[in-house]
Amino acid sequence: MLDNKGSTLGNKLVFIVNVDWYFRLHWVERAIYFKSLGYDIHIVGGFYDAEIKNELTSQGFTCHHFSIRRKSIGLIKELSCILRLKAIIESIDPDLIHCITVKPNIYGGILNRTLLKSLLFLVLQA
Repeated sequence: MLDNKGSTLGNKLVFIVNVDWYFRLHWVERAIYFKSLGYDIHIVGGFYDAEIKNELTSQGFTCHHFSIRRKSIGLIKELSCILRLKAIIESIDPDLIHCITVKPNIYGGILNRTLLKSLLFLVLQA
């Protein structure tokens, strides 16, 4: 969001993604671009490779580990995941959320209905 001077400085953008390697392979350029516009970038997802997490952190991104099981369909586990994600998002207090891949879009869509402000940008992969 722009302030009255057209600046995005201090705004927070959260990317939610299943796994670290997928973000680095397909989305890191977008994060770099938004960082160049003044956004504080947070990446929420499964960080299973220390090298990738260190690389992203060294680029100035904040990484939050959040395990998303791609094939899990258990209602209790899924609700638990949504509540954990909600806590992470509330602690960041972002201006914009960018959901990548199917489960983050589902979780993000549900959370968008429960958060007080509308801040969701969904991306569905073909």
